[in-house]
Amino acid sequence: MRRSKVFGILVLSILGLLFVEYVIVSWSGSKSPGVPGPAAPPEGGAPGPSSSTLTHGHQIDAAVPRPAPVETAVQAARAQAREDFARFLEETAAKLPSFADAKGVSASEAHGHPAILNTAAAELGELAERLARDPSLRPQALEFYQACALNAELLRPVRALCFNRAQLLHADLHHEIWDYDPARIPRDVIELAKTF
Repeated sequence: MRRSKVFGILVLSILGLLFVEYVIVSWSGSKSPGVPGPAAPPEGGAPGPSSSTLTHGHQIDAAVPRPAPVETAVQAARAQAREDFARFLEETAAKLPSFADAKGVSASEAHGHPAILNTAAAELGELAERLARDPSLRPQALEFYQACALNAELLRPVRALCFNRAQLLHADLHHEIWDYDPARIPRDVIELAKTF
């Protein structure tokens, strides 16, 4: 009697395993291409662009890689930020005081804080704030600072500040000191830059 119970349990176990295998095979068969079922792809293969390959009698659809929408949006935003910053740099360069602008400064104002230098300080301060918010703009700012430092028409305090910032940014970006032409930057501008 005991053998018949063991045999019965063994037969039931085998039948149970066969039933589970049948369910698995029939469920996975409904997912294959060309066989209708709840999870089968629509007619014509997988949606979207694909490159199809025929392997051992089965068609396999591989999705064609495309840029993620988020990555594309980030690239577009960075490009727009660079364009906006370039316009800002052009406007700032036009506002920096030159020797010609200094001719209109009164003697009493020249010994204090001339308005033209205060305006330049505000513009260069705005530039520093933008760089703090978006460090990816540093290469553009470096070009601006170098051009400003080399511009012989600008007032020396402005050139000195630009020279100081150019040295710092160049060292930060390129891990070396800016190799400028010393004949194009007066000694007093270089000495004044050291005080910032």
